[in-house]
Amino acid sequence: MLSPDIFSNSMSNLSNANRHLVQSRPHTNPNIPSRVESVWDIETTRYVERLSADCRKDAEHYALKGKYYRRASNCIQLSMIILGGVTTFINGSDFITEYNRKIISSVFSCVSSILGSIYVIFSFSKKSIVNNNIGTGMKTLHNEIEKELLKPRIQKGDPYELIDFSEETREKLLKQKLK
Repeated sequence: MLSPDIFSNSMSNLSNANRHLVQSRPHTNPNIPSRVESVWDIETTRYVERLSADCRKDAEHYALKGKYYRRASNCIQLSMIILGGVTTFINGSDFITEYNRKIISSVFSCVSSILGSIYVIFSFSKKSIVNNNIGTGMKTLHNEIEKELLKPRIQKGDPYELIDFSEETREKLLKQKLK
């Protein structure tokens, strides 16, 4: 039978090994719980849950922004197509006088060029793609965090690696919108 001293020594060695793992990289973020405490304590779990919730909210936000920009892009493109078709029809028709044809054609051409300029300046389709990519990335990150939170405590990895990875990935995703 094992003596209590051997058992306590092995537990202290395990505790020291975990401390070394936990204290491997100091954090500069004051919101992240201290690494000196146990690895998956309540404070760390709550922080990771908040991080997951933030990723979910960001995913929903950027998905909605992506839809908004896609709709704006589609509306402007459709309007330009309709105006071009109507202008072509009016120029080829005989039931409108030459004077009215020139006025209508000028107005439609002006409106079409204004819509084209708006489309190019605001680049709605590019913004739609970028926001959809950010939303998809945030949703994937949220799912990864949730997967880790659902694991039994014994099977969970180092929470600080998860926090570091999540925050770095989140920053990279949010930097995409600045390009």
